[in-house]
Amino acid sequence: MRAPRLICASVCVLALTATLRPPVRADEPPPTPPELTLVVTDPQWDVLSWPQSAEGFYLEEASGLVPPVIWHPVDAVPLSDGDLWRVALPKREGLRFFQLRYDPDWPSIFWDYAHKLAADLPVKAGFSDEFLDLPFLDAFAPWRLAPLWGVPRQGEGGYVLAPGLWEIALQTFCLKAGTGAPGGGDGFVPASFQGPRADLLLKVLDGFSADPSGGQESTQVLLWAMLLRTRMDSLPGPVQALANQWLSEADLQRLNVAADGKHAIEDAYAERFKLWFFGPGGVFEQLPREVQDAILWDAGFEESLASSVELPYEALQELAFAAAEPAEPDGLPPRDIPYGRWAWMPTDGNPPAGYLIRFLVFWYGETLVQFCVPEEITVETDVFGRITRIADLGGNEIHTSYDATVPSLAVAGDDGVTGHAFGEIRLKGPADPEDPRRLLETVHAGVGWVLSGTPAGGGTPGAGARFSDPQGRYDHALSQKAEIRRLDTELQRVHPGRTPGPLDSVARLLDLAEYCEGLRLALLEAEPDDSPEFPYLADRLGLAYRAWVAEFARFCAGEGGAPVRSLPGEPPELAGPPQPGWGGRIKNFLSRVFPRYKPPYYMQAANSGSQNLGLSPVPTNAQTQSGQALQQQYQQAVKPLDKLLSLLSLPFPLKAHRKAIDAGISWNFNLWGRAGDAVNDPEGYAKRHGLKFTRASRTGLAGAGAPSGMAGLDYDVPTVPLFWDYGPVEVDPDITPARLEATTVLIDRLMRVSACLQAATVAIERQYGALQAGDGYWYRLQGAYAVCHERAAGSALWDAAGAIEAWIAVLRDEGVEDPWITREDLEQIIGQLRTEGFSEWKKASFRKAGLSEEAIEECLQASLDWTPELDGYPLFGSLEEVARVSRELGASLMQFPVLPDPASP
Repeated sequence: MRAPRLICASVCVLALTATLRPPVRADEPPPTPPELTLVVTDPQWDVLSWPQSAEGFYLEEASGLVPPVIWHPVDAVPLSDGDLWRVALPKREGLRFFQLRYDPDWPSIFWDYAHKLAADLPVKAGFSDEFLDLPFLDAFAPWRLAPLWGVPRQGEGGYVLAPGLWEIALQTFCLKAGTGAPGGGDGFVPASFQGPRADLLLKVLDGFSADPSGGQESTQVLLWAMLLRTRMDSLPGPVQALANQWLSEADLQRLNVAADGKHAIEDAYAERFKLWFFGPGGVFEQLPREVQDAILWDAGFEESLASSVELPYEALQELAFAAAEPAEPDGLPPRDIPYGRWAWMPTDGNPPAGYLIRFLVFWYGETLVQFCVPEEITVETDVFGRITRIADLGGNEIHTSYDATVPSLAVAGDDGVTGHAFGEIRLKGPADPEDPRRLLETVHAGVGWVLSGTPAGGGTPGAGARFSDPQGRYDHALSQKAEIRRLDTELQRVHPGRTPGPLDSVARLLDLAEYCEGLRLALLEAEPDDSPEFPYLADRLGLAYRAWVAEFARFCAGEGGAPVRSLPGEPPELAGPPQPGWGGRIKNFLSRVFPRYKPPYYMQAANSGSQNLGLSPVPTNAQTQSGQALQQQYQQAVKPLDKLLSLLSLPFPLKAHRKAIDAGISWNFNLWGRAGDAVNDPEGYAKRHGLKFTRASRTGLAGAGAPSGMAGLDYDVPTVPLFWDYGPVEVDPDITPARLEATTVLIDRLMRVSACLQAATVAIERQYGALQAGDGYWYRLQGAYAVCHERAAGSALWDAAGAIEAWIAVLRDEGVEDPWITREDLEQIIGQLRTEGFSEWKKASFRKAGLSEEAIEECLQASLDWTPELDGYPLFGSLEEVARVSRELGASLMQFPVLPDPASP
């Protein structure tokens, strides 16, 4: 093990040394060094001596005087010789230079050493000026957000965010070893990478984002090694392999030079530490316990990282957090940032724009990241300027009337501000958990009030039975006015060149802020935590806060007008090429939405003694499994059903209808597998399907029925679902009208699921094609199509589930027994499919539904790639399982935000 060193992790170095800062002796210059005598007459020894009367001096040597000069304490104990200290050193080749160093006390050595180490840390801690946290939104904590795992990742690992609320659990990394794991009360805000080798840390995070196959644990060990300034060639093989994959030779050399420099400093101080800490009268035991632990920890942890014997990751992790949390250093107090604080993430464009982001840290390796991308929110007011209605595109609404029987609250000395009692609060939304196609509705009367107007200050609110805490509300309005003024100033810094926010936007922000506060207090009174409505309170309130966010986005744009968002590095695109059937609304909408999320920043802890965390856009394994689990459940439920319906000997009373249902089930199974593949691995999907996105190879194919593997070539063609009528079918004469009606509805619902899934899949393919072609406008537009069609597929899946259950109920009411299909039956069918393929009638059904020959072949391969897991399957039971997972999957997709219909005029 190398000699003990200080912890080498950013603020911790300064934190540990702050408690050991030497006394200030500005008026006490160091004494003049005594005369140092060198005797070289002895052929084997160099003898140096100096007066014992010179206290606090010790001997150092260096091998040269060309900067940077590193002086090493002489590793020899001075011996007393009369009134002199004498040191005899064996002669050696080369030049040697000696000097006497004055160290009045051990803290000065400690302090000097710590500063030398901290001067070359790879990443610096400190809050960035590029991001803006928004305290007003601390009460904005929505419960229902769209799953970002349902949005396809870009080739380089990022996401494009549609307007609305999104969340995803992402893999994150500790960037501040030697501190405890983040606590639940620690807030985090974005911060830029800064430091002499911060760019290399970012390269590693980017490399992991693009290719996480190396594993989160190995990547974390590599980051720890870089933070501790460990030589890259001393790391275990798998970690070295990642370093060689993501870093260039020049990068590795920079890291090794830093490691060598750190060790040179360490060696130069080793003997001094030994002398002061462990020698006669040493003071190591006098250090605070956490400082002793940190000194020993740094040496031990780096030795473990560089050990040729690979320790289990759990052992390294335990070492990484072994040092106790240090005392807070001078000049860096904790910021008052609560857990889950929203921050403004600026995006490129002119006028400036951005979106909101917040970090809910579970532990250092996993963070739930939530996004609020400004939406189209309608805000209506009455003739007095009071807010009466807020609504989004999904049908969520807040209606407020005002009680004319209650006199307005006056504010003496501030005529521009008045209070108004709510009459009735009517709320629509969020979606009913029992049926996501329906929005919940509730009404509250006679609760709450709102303050409106721009306060000038110095006013004294009146009183009234309906106006609780008027002074507190007035003070809140004044604080929000000051906050908006601060935000206006801060936005000038965050968005250089931005003009101040327009006065009308300032007034609307203030009105919305007071409306949010009034509504929050009113609903807390009307919907206490024991109320059946309480679980929906956060999302109902969230609509008002989302309206504030939409106005803040306009305010952010300054006097220039509505904000415009563009992909980073691209100029803003105000309009796209005109297309038949499109209106100006969607083009204007697309010109200012869909920012790209790929973090070039890390998460800074408000408490400087806590960990800082590096972000990646890679979902956690649990998140990936959660998202894929729904798809897998759907596929697993549909696979046996596909085989059951293929049995020619099945006692199925609806002959032609069975064929239609069979075709729809098979196609849906294939489509959802293909759509999930495109979402989770778009680049690999494109390669596997031979997609090549160049304008020279465009085929001119149009519509959602384009052959699989070709749709990406048509990235600039609108993607619309292709609904079709399956047409009349022949049925047995003994089929009842109820059974025929239920079957017809079932076929229609299955075909609608197919149409929406097909459209979503094609939109994802075309979006990837636009990305490869570098067409940002069509990339965003196809993203809008994909979101719209995936949401529609969710609704269709929910409808199909209901149709399946209704159909089974009719059959059971009519006494149809549930057929039981054995494993042998299924294996016989699979064997027949393997030798004969699909029958002509089934191929015809697929073609009629719009599938290409390639897609039909994919359906066949999917049918063959299955082994029965049970000894037998009930047909009705299998259908009921399909209905269950269809509802679960549909509910998840229906959480996607509602966007303006890209195909609407």
